[in-house]
Amino acid sequence: MQFLHNRSNIPCYNPAGLERIYFREDHTLNLEKEYLEDHQVKIKVIVDDDVFEGSKRKAARKIAKRTRIPGFRPGKAPYAVIARQVGEGAIIEEAVDIVVNDIYPKVVDEAEIEPFGPGTLEEISNLEPLELEFLIPLQAEVELGDYQSIRIDYEPKEIGDEDIDQVINNLRERQAIIEPVERAAEESDQVYIILEAMPTGEDDQGFGQIDKPEFPHEEIVKFEVQLF
Repeated sequence: MQFLHNRSNIPCYNPAGLERIYFREDHTLNLEKEYLEDHQVKIKVIVDDDVFEGSKRKAARKIAKRTRIPGFRPGKAPYAVIARQVGEGAIIEEAVDIVVNDIYPKVVDEAEIEPFGPGTLEEISNLEPLELEFLIPLQAEVELGDYQSIRIDYEPKEIGDEDIDQVINNLRERQAIIEPVERAAEESDQVYIILEAMPTGEDDQGFGQIDKPEFPHEEIVKFEVQLF
């Protein structure tokens, strides 16, 4: 189960559409936090009994709205009847979801931490009282060293005639105009070759008939070759 931190006033946005538990602004959570080596913090929260009991009532009404209970309209059955119908475990599971989604933003605020991403509910340690354990990744902390004292002397490269000639030649090659010539190919020429190939029915050593794919004799393969 993952949760997003929302620093707005309680209650928080609930993506599951659950009912909300309203906390008093002056209400302080009973929590413990432990910083881990992998730059996460584990927070253990003990929820007040009255808060958990209220969430169980809300959970029961929510379950009753989607469960057919003989003799009662949807959502109108008493708590004891709903518990007999669906079981106490189903109500507790729904109630924990309600508490967790509403209490998580207050946990982050009171723990005075800066989460890097969504936290996760790692464990439900106890139900009486309700004890929850969250695991929350933290923002990275970077301490810059004395980087301003690092200095590298700059020595400009001496430019000679060969360097200048090389740059000029590179510019000439980039701007060169290709023209056809009537002579043998030479270094740096671009050669346009038209190659016509057809099956002969024999291998290179003349050992007789071999299997070769059939294709029209007039098929032509064209490619360019750059001579360096």
